[in-house]
Amino acid sequence: LTLQMGSQPNKNLGRNEKNRPFAPWPETPPEILPRVAPVVLRETPTIFTDSTIVSLFCITPDAEIHYTTDGSPVTEVSVVFQQPFVLKESATLRMRAFKTNYAPGADETVFFYHSTFRKNKDEQFPKIKYKANYAQKYAGGGQSALLDGRRGSRRFSDGRWQGFEENDLYVTIDLGKVMPVTRVSAGFLSDQERWIFLPLNFSVQLSTDGIHFETVEGGVSHKTVRYAATDITDFRVVCKSVPARFIRVQAETVGRCPDWHKGAGGKAWIFVDEIMIETR
Repeated sequence: LTLQMGSQPNKNLGRNEKNRPFAPWPETPPEILPRVAPVVLRETPTIFTDSTIVSLFCITPDAEIHYTTDGSPVTEVSVVFQQPFVLKESATLRMRAFKTNYAPGADETVFFYHSTFRKNKDEQFPKIKYKANYAQKYAGGGQSALLDGRRGSRRFSDGRWQGFEENDLYVTIDLGKVMPVTRVSAGFLSDQERWIFLPLNFSVQLSTDGIHFETVEGGVSHKTVRYAATDITDFRVVCKSVPARFIRVQAETVGRCPDWHKGAGGKAWIFVDEIMIETR
């Protein structure tokens, strides 16, 4: 496009109605529908040893809540939530609310984990050893924080996250006895405004004796996204019922803030909570 300008302004330009800019407006403006509010959980534990009761709620009056438990998208023909229901196995819950003359609510996803913990409340959680210690100001509750069944929120300062500054996450968990391990997962916080980044790599190693470890195939790699939104991401490794007593979990830090970040070159953080171990 080339614009050729004269030496003097044309004071008559646009005075004629046919030369004026014009954008037609439709005779019937498009209808803008109100949107149904998102569906939320009513104080439902998402990590459990035996079972958990799921209760859903939507603040939009008379909205109908639909859900799936296999990770499939929610539609108006999906199961209708009528009363709290029980989950006894790990599940990917998706939920959405609908109402006539309203735009559907957001399709929300929540992961539920049937995790391995000792069921006797008088006993300790599985033992955990750290190769590199977490920062004391982000201890998340101490040695048992990664296995206490309480997940961190999107707020980095909620007291549940364990933070590692510039160091990798490298922990070894002793289950106390050999079990067929089916899946190992860990939740990580991304909050780049606070210099908290998702790990570059996530891997799991298994052992029966605590000496000889074998790496499980299917480790997770992640490329840092510029200006990613604050969110929680679960990294998962499927273990195919491999017998193991000792589980080594590693997450590689970005180390230093990327060049494009406002803290470029500064020490980056990994925030982790929770580690979920599933057995058969």
